[in-house]
Amino acid sequence: MADESSATGESDQMKKTAADEVMARIEANDPGVHKSDCFIISGSKILEGIGTFMVTNVGVHSSFGKTMMALREETEATPLQMKLNNLAEAIAKLGGA
Repeated sequence: MADESSATGESDQMKKTAADEVMARIEANDPGVHKSDCFIISGSKILEGIGTFMVTNVGVHSSFGKTMMALREETEATPLQMKLNNLAEAIAKLGGA
């Protein structure tokens, strides 16, 4: 069981399935394969069980890194933000007068 709440925001514990078992389900066209999850998201806490893992991406290429890089990008102001900025400037001018 894994706690992925730090990465996904969901408080539910996620049951992880071994990769070889997931591959066997895929090859057998198991209709329940979509419920199998063998990936551990960076920042997750393993709550119970034992196993091994292989790191596939690190740094800015990991899911956590991509999230952090997306937060660094500056976004354009939305129409509502532009209207609020204009309103704030008008209030400041009125208050200064």
